[in-house]
Amino acid sequence: MRNQRFFETRLEAVELRKRLLMNEAHARPSNVTVGDAIRTWLETRKRTTRANTHTTYEHRAKLLEPLRSVRVDRLTTKSIREWHDGIDTVYSANKALSVLKSALALHAEDTGTRSIAMPTNLQKRVERPVRNHLSIDQVRAVIASGSIYVAFPFLAGTRISEQLGLCWDCVDFDAGVVHIKRVQDKQTGKLIETTKTASGQRIIPMSETLRRMLAEWKPASPSLERVFPAPQGGVLLYSGFLHRIWRPTLQRMGLPPVSIHSARASFISMLQASGIDVATAAKLAGHKTPTVTLQYYTHSLRDGREALHALDVACLGT
Repeated sequence: MRNQRFFETRLEAVELRKRLLMNEAHARPSNVTVGDAIRTWLETRKRTTRANTHTTYEHRAKLLEPLRSVRVDRLTTKSIREWHDGIDTVYSANKALSVLKSALALHAEDTGTRSIAMPTNLQKRVERPVRNHLSIDQVRAVIASGSIYVAFPFLAGTRISEQLGLCWDCVDFDAGVVHIKRVQDKQTGKLIETTKTASGQRIIPMSETLRRMLAEWKPASPSLERVFPAPQGGVLLYSGFLHRIWRPTLQRMGLPPVSIHSARASFISMLQASGIDVATAAKLAGHKTPTVTLQYYTHSLRDGREALHALDVACLGT
């Protein structure tokens, strides 16, 4: 028997039709698995992310292997929680969980269905591994060694991709600043005309120590384009920098094997220890802060010169 409905407006009819289609979609069995949803999401992200970032997503997705064969419409919050509890490293499990959440959200968007609710109170268990950092005296020793390759991140607070992507056209000796506006791809060494984040594009005032070291290095550099090239003048890849320069230099000096990224933490810590406010230190390091405005940026640059002077004092031990 046909059930006919009448409506006062066309909008009411359209809204009812949407609700009926939505209910039908939820009631209709789906053969799409969690693995299918993840593959679709990875393919979508591949068009908008860098190669090394996409590789990271793929590694995180591998942790979701126990859930891949489960149909999306049969996935439960309990099964996700049990999978999460079975991962040894909670930090890695939460990263993989973010991939699952994004993949299911995209699937829900494509099919017009509701995404499953994610388990709660899992993110709070994260405990990041403690990283080792050099002491101020050890940092002074690195700078005193004269190795601009190793000293630079301690004096400028740059990411390794920003350091290897730095070209001489971004070093302004007259203004006494370094412009951070591009990075080097970790795998290929190709220059990318953008930074990791929007706040990564910044101007770093050079301390007197950094200015002197760069001025001495420029005529000796084997490259007219890049500030930190390979010894023969070509592109210096991340792996080569790590294994041939960073680690051997620290080892020769009898220093602990800290990560390259720890230099950024030392940079910020030394600024704060010198009395520089957190917002200015974060700005110089390229961290996004909710209070950053165009007016503050100018103010931050002025304070940045004072900050780098304080860093000079800290590094020289005077």
